[in-house]
Parts: sequence; C-alpha cells; structure tokens
Amino acid sequence: MFFKEFMKWIGISFFDFTYHADDAELNEKIKDNHFDFIFYINDKKNNLKNEYTDLTDVYVDICTDKYDESIWTTVDSNNNSLVLNKSILTDAFDQVIQKIFNGNEETRKIFDSLAEIYCSENVLHKMLDNKYALSFAYGETRTIKQFLSDLAKQYRKWNFIISELEKKKEEIAEIEIGFENYVYALVYSKRKSAEISSILRWKTPYQVKDLLNELDSIYFYRPQFYMGESLKAKIASMDPNRQIMSVFYMKNCTDVCPTDACDSFHYYRMGKFYELLDRNDDAWLIYQKSYKKNPLNFRALFKLAVNKLNTEKYNEAEGYLKLILRILQICDDDCELIVDNLKYLPVLEMEYVCKCFLLLESLEYRQNGNKDIAKIYYKNADRVHEIVESSWYLKEIYKKNYDSILECVRARLTEHVIQRKLRNISGLDS
Repeated sequence: MFFKEFMKWIGISFFDFTYHADDAELNEKIKDNHFDFIFYINDKKNNLKNEYTDLTDVYVDICTDKYDESIWTTVDSNNNSLVLNKSILTDAFDQVIQKIFNGNEETRKIFDSLAEIYCSENVLHKMLDNKYALSFAYGETRTIKQFLSDLAKQYRKWNFIISELEKKKEEIAEIEIGFENYVYALVYSKRKSAEISSILRWKTPYQVKDLLNELDSIYFYRPQFYMGESLKAKIASMDPNRQIMSVFYMKNCTDVCPTDACDSFHYYRMGKFYELLDRNDDAWLIYQKSYKKNPLNFRALFKLAVNKLNTEKYNEAEGYLKLILRILQICDDDCELIVDNLKYLPVLEMEYVCKCFLLLESLEYRQNGNKDIAKIYYKNADRVHEIVESSWYLKEIYKKNYDSILECVRARLTEHVIQRKLRNISGLDS
C-alpha cells in the first residue's frame, strides 16, 4: 500500500498481485503481461522471480526485515514521533532509475523530492482517506460537524503539500526525464484541494480549465504519458459541462497503456465515468472489457456480478461473487474464513468481502431457500466486521492515529452501511 499510493500520486500505472500458494490457476492469469519493472516484496527464496521470469527485465527485491518490517521510522533518537520511512522508496526507485534510466542523477533528484514530500507530509494517509463524498453520503463519520471539520483539515493539508511541491519545482524545472511525474503529483494535489473546496462550497483557485491546461504541459516532456489522460478524466468529471470528456480522456489512456493488467483498471475507471453520465449500457460493455483484460480485477468482476443479479442470472452472479473471495484469498473450499489473511486486507477489500457475503446470503435465502448456507454467509460478513478490531493492516498503516481510524472503519463496515451501498448500486442492463 505504501508503494501503491506513492505511484498513484505521481502517475505510475500499476497492478498489485498477491501470490496464491494453493491456487496455481489464478497465478497463471498474470503471465501474459509485461511490466517496466516489478517490486518483489519478501521474495526471500526467489519463488516469485522464478515463477514470473518473463514479466519484466527490471526486478527490485524489497525485504521488509531491512526496515524492521515497518513503513514508519522515528524522526531522531530523542523523539518518539513517527514519520514514513523515505529510504524504503528511495532505495527501491534508485534501482529502477539505475536500470531504466542508466542511473540518471537528475531523475533521481526528482524522485527523491517526491519521496521527501510524500513521507514528511504523510501523503499516504491523504491518499487513503479520500472518499469524502462517500463518507458524507453514508454517514461514516460521527456527525456532519465533525465531518466538515475533518474535511477542512484535509483541505489545509493538501494546500500545504501543493506549497511544498511548488517550492521544490523551481529547483528541478530544467530536468526533463521524470519531470512529468512531478507535474502529475502537483496537479493531482490541486485536484484534491479543488474537490474538497467543492464539497465545503468554498472558493478555489484551481479551476478545471486551468488544471487541464497544466496537465497538457506534461506532453512536452513525455508525449506518451498516458496517465495524464487518466487524471484529466478525473478533473473533467468535476465540471458538469465537461463530464462527457471524461470517457474520451480515458479512451486516450486505454489506447496507449501497453500492459493489460494495468489497462484493465483504466477500463474500469472509464466504466465508472459512463455510469456518472447515466449511460449504463455502455458501462456494462466497458466492465466486460476490463475483466477480459485482467481476470484478477475483482472490482470489474464485482460489476459483472451486479449485472447478473440485476438481470436475474443468479447462478452466474454466485460464481462471480465466489471468485472474488477466491482472488482475495479469504475463504477455503468449505467457506471457512481464513482469518489471518483477512487481518491483512486493506479497508476497500474488506468492504468488497462484506458485500460479497451479504449478496451471497441474499441469493441463498431468497432464491434458493437454503437458510443454513445463508446463515453461514451472513455470519461471515458479521465476522469481517468483528475482525476489524484486530486488523494488522490498520495497526501498521495507521500507527499515528489508529483509534480514530478504527472508529471510522468500524462504522464503514457495519451491516446497515454496506446494505445501503448495495441498495444504491445502479442497475446495469445487459
């Protein structure tokens, strides 16, 4: 997650994969892809490199033992305050820069600057806690007043990040290789500030037109930087008069992205924009393409399951929902929860697991009339909510503010919140 959110912030398209020790069939599905580089985390016996020899020419070994198995480090020996460990990022990307850019020192300077801000300003948490509209819509926070107060804090933090990026930008403005990633991070941060301003109904200096123009400057440095089109789609979606352009920007992105596993997510994002435009027939076709590009994309798979439910193809829906649980490695063949795996799941994945169990419970009870199996699924959904209390993921990612985050996640995964989200899933016609 530490690497994913950094790459998301600076505009590197990625796909993350957890090896399936007992499911060779799923492991095979990634082998038709090729990546610019791969981070192998804790591949101590070289099992992954031996399995996936043809996926990349540039692999980077990351052993968490080297960093005391934590993404956090103390500021100094006399201070107990924690900051994100910059060396984890710089060590990894130094190897990428060495192998792809022949150790270009100027490019290294850009990534060092981005890593410095990412860690010192804890951009990780800003990236993870970005579902503002969802929080407001589903009552995931304690009160409206508290929600707005938290949002105002986020706004100020993003603006400070923008200020730091602007200061450092002057130092590296003449560097061409890698500067597109710096501009991407800056515009991404401005978009977040503008997004929060819109929810708070505050005036923002970051207008959609200006952000789109600023992003276009990226192509001076790298004409094929397709992630710029992805960010332009997100920015255009903020303006009702430009929302239609989101799907065209995403089309530009998918046309250039060379790796199916990554391109699958861009197609998924395009489908979301079609839904925003209330073009559900188009969205359904795009989600099919997304899944075909990468059968391990559980988000696209969930959309297909919803479509099958809405068109009363219940057996197919059941198969898709069970496949999601299989991809996330949450259940064994007897539908028993694998608790240790569940404790490592990020919040989004935990939410998908709850949705799958509750939909399977509904299918068994209402369609098949099998109350006993339905109870097992319901019990599993309830168990996910209970396990949040002992989530290893939350304890490691949120060491600095664990208690407050635990309260929010606990509320987010309650049955009534999940059920409300399920009720609000749009019907995608086949």
